[in-house]
Amino acid sequence: MTAAVLEEGFFRGVLLRTALLPQSLVVATALVCFTVVAFSVAHVFFGWEHVLAKTPLGIAAACSVLALGSLLPAVVAHVWFNVSVWRDMTRLSRRGR
Repeated sequence: MTAAVLEEGFFRGVLLRTALLPQSLVVATALVCFTVVAFSVAHVFFGWEHVLAKTPLGIAAACSVLALGSLLPAVVAHVWFNVSVWRDMTRLSRRGR
């Protein structure tokens, strides 16, 4: 849970808000996309499949922050995602025994 809060605080709190500083719409859009890519690639140490899996989460989190102006839905979604992955990995490891 701590990782989700810290990551959302950085990627959606700091980077996304920085991307929205006054500038052209094209630059702001590119920077918002960059925040999603940066978030996804930051998980490469888990493997490229995690980068691909985190991309939709990054898009949904960015959209929720932009639409609602709050980090809370992004944090909740991130925690839910992490718990779901943990449960799946736990189930798979138990089957492998």
